[in-house]
Amino acid sequence: MGLFGKKNIISGKDVAKGVSGMSTKCSSCGNLINFSQGVQMAKSNNISDDVIMCDKCRSIFTVDIDFGRNPPMKIKEDVTSKYR
Repeated sequence: MGLFGKKNIISGKDVAKGVSGMSTKCSSCGNLINFSQGVQMAKSNNISDDVIMCDKCRSIFTVDIDFGRNPPMKIKEDVTSKYR
């Protein structure tokens, strides 16, 4: 519950803005991967699945996003071999 007993309402724009600014470390090379850039990197390499790609080592990952956790985004699985 938010202030004055009202439920907090988060719009789709707020979620998109929050997710786009998230980042996590690449588990292969340690490079910081920004969510938006990682998604764009994957898409620019003709990968349409819900994954992010490291722009340094080109590893590909699925991620888990949980707004109740700090940090909210973490790597779930390295799926690079699926695309090579």
